[in-house]
Amino acid sequence: MTEAAGELYCHRNTVLNRLARFGQLTSFDSTNPEDAATVIAALHVHFLAPA
Repeated sequence: MTEAAGELYCHRNTVLNRLARFGQLTSFDSTNPEDAATVIAALHVHFLAPA
């Protein structure tokens, strides 16, 4: 989290809070490797799909 916060220029707690909020909104658990892989795959498809 500390490294991600540094890359995003925000506090570590901000990253944790945003991940928690994402989990509330989507029912995905960012600490679960399967859920994390699903989210990453979905983002890749979303950004690579033609408009």
